[in-house]
Amino acid sequence: MEKKASAILLAFLLAQSLICAQIKPSATYKYASRDTCDLYLDIYNPAEQSDKPSVIFVFGGGFVGGERDGKGYLPWFEKLTEDGYRVISIDYRLGLKGMGNIGYQDIGLIYNAVEMGVEDLYDATTWLVQNSDELGIDPNALVVSGSSAGAIISLQAVWHIANRDAITERLPKDFEYAGAMSFAGAIFSRSGKVRYNNPPCPTLFLHGTADKVVTYKQISLFRNHFTGSKVLAKTYAKNGYNYNILRYDGNGHTIASAFLQSYPEQLRFLETNVAGKKKRIVDALLKDPSIPKDKLLSTKQLYSDNEAPKQDTMKIAEPTTPNVPTVPTEPSVTDQAYSPSTLIIFYDPSVGADPLRKAIKDYKAEVLYEYNNFNGFAISIPDGSKIEDAITYFNSVKGVLAVNRDAIYHLD
Repeated sequence: MEKKASAILLAFLLAQSLICAQIKPSATYKYASRDTCDLYLDIYNPAEQSDKPSVIFVFGGGFVGGERDGKGYLPWFEKLTEDGYRVISIDYRLGLKGMGNIGYQDIGLIYNAVEMGVEDLYDATTWLVQNSDELGIDPNALVVSGSSAGAIISLQAVWHIANRDAITERLPKDFEYAGAMSFAGAIFSRSGKVRYNNPPCPTLFLHGTADKVVTYKQISLFRNHFTGSKVLAKTYAKNGYNYNILRYDGNGHTIASAFLQSYPEQLRFLETNVAGKKKRIVDALLKDPSIPKDKLLSTKQLYSDNEAPKQDTMKIAEPTTPNVPTVPTEPSVTDQAYSPSTLIIFYDPSVGADPLRKAIKDYKAEVLYEYNNFNGFAISIPDGSKIEDAITYFNSVKGVLAVNRDAIYHLD
């Protein structure tokens, strides 16, 4: 992995730690035990006694790495506690740890990693509610927040609650978060477009319009939808839900760690939409020169070494007041890279898979994955074969509906 590329996101996160002094948790508790590990949470109490909401935080790291007490998060935790908010930073299981390149063939694994994180978040939430008296926490004023992978978990958790899905049985009856803050997050649905059967809690979306890591728009494959902030905000607006969205013009995934630069907007959301219970709708396109427009990691760069990117150092400017135009611009869609040897082939179920199976065997290709739910195969063509020739060959097979190169998306 190239050090310069692999360090860019966490370098920005680490650099923010130089802006403020570090703080330590007021207490650490084990909230759950799994077969593979114990899960802990850190509580950072407010500087002075306060009745403001408590903010649960879910760290980022591509579901392969990350820590609840990462140095880049601590200055943000400190500012929240100084303003009267309790911060609770939690562990969760890393469902993609040790994996290589992530592609279509891994849809099930990716979804399982997200849902595993939601389970852990729910269990941490339940533990907090059950121990709220001892901890001095208002169980009706818990805000969930997350960065990148943690933002995906947070938004997924809010979505499940709004739909009263079976996974929410892990929570106390009728529990709802008081609010949600997503730093470059999305929702992963395997059952079609993201819909809410009930209004979700007030939600603050923060996302770079050029994010190539967690899509700002939407990635779809049949009933699988990875839905980013732009489309989610549109759904909130259409249904009259309570939300703010801050669209960072031209920025990439560094918005996942722009905690200090966006802090004034976070504070107003917490004070007005959450604590004040007011429906203040904000949809703004921001130009903030203090946030670098990162050179983003590719999926291969992130996962090829089977570990999370290493931290490095990098200088950034102090936060400045952003310029806020009135109309958002449309970003270009460049959320993908292509495998040089993998094809995704879909066939007509009325014809069946046999003609395609025979063609794959005759071509001496390897079946990487069979998509039983939507009639397709992921295959790897033989070494030395040209991908264009393989596409032409398989398009001629009886019953084949589509032959696509494998677009690999990084779901951080």
